[in-house]
Amino acid sequence: MPLIVTLDLFSGLPNPKFAIPDTEAQRIETLVRSAGLADRRLPLPPPRLGYRGIRIERAGVGGPVKPLAVIRAGEHVESEKLLVDYARRSLGDRISQTAWSHVTSTLERYEREGPERYEGREERGEPGWLERIEEFFEEWREPKDADDGGCPPCVAADAPTYDPGPWNTEPTLSNNNCYNYANNQATNTFAQPGRAHGYTLSVDACGDVQPGAVLDGLAATTNFTTPLGAGQGWYVALVLAPGFDYHWYRQDTVGCWSHKPGHTPARNVDNSGNPITDPQTADRGPYSVFCSYMIAYTTDVIY
Repeated sequence: MPLIVTLDLFSGLPNPKFAIPDTEAQRIETLVRSAGLADRRLPLPPPRLGYRGIRIERAGVGGPVKPLAVIRAGEHVESEKLLVDYARRSLGDRISQTAWSHVTSTLERYEREGPERYEGREERGEPGWLERIEEFFEEWREPKDADDGGCPPCVAADAPTYDPGPWNTEPTLSNNNCYNYANNQATNTFAQPGRAHGYTLSVDACGDVQPGAVLDGLAATTNFTTPLGAGQGWYVALVLAPGFDYHWYRQDTVGCWSHKPGHTPARNVDNSGNPITDPQTADRGPYSVFCSYMIAYTTDVIY
């Protein structure tokens, strides 16, 4: 039975998938099982920007796929590197070199820093590497929201209320991305900027993504301090990992910003766990380019 492998990588674009044929699937499943990663209670991926891990499913015959394992980033680097190598051969140019470099460098960092960082902890009576990994995963499994202290004023009358519950429940969780969330529309289509209007999206530069959003009805703006009355929309922000992916934030009624990285839970903190007072200064992981603030409207048409 072949295996379907998904790289949990993007926020705006759909995550890449590929199949491992029957002839090689047994080797992968044996490795995953020997590492104790198979058929356990599958953890949620960490809701952060950048590489988050790998999902492995068995392809059913004439039926749905069946989950086998979720390997969270850095949990078992040997398995991850092998699967990334399979992915590189299977997907090739369908994923940019920038994205491949991000995954590779992330795994190399985990491999380099992991055991060394916690060396000697057992002797000191402190949690060891494996225990610390479990603590880390538990923290991400239940993402902690920030309080509302220190938020800038929200001057948009139409700004959404921060209410992640409906967004973090299936099937909405898996089928909507950062662009859906910023527009406050759960279309269950993993919406792409401009797709509803026939736009062909690229992520090489900000100027490749923003025109699609404009076609959908959003408007560019220079700041998020100009008052917007009822019917005049709310503030969102576009950032980019050039040649890799895009990501969107939105400002909520409390004044701070929130976001939904890909199919992971909506949250109101950045990659460092800090409140997002301004997406331009937040920890955005690999999304290093701030493109612009924009205004979203209830009349936007996205798909």
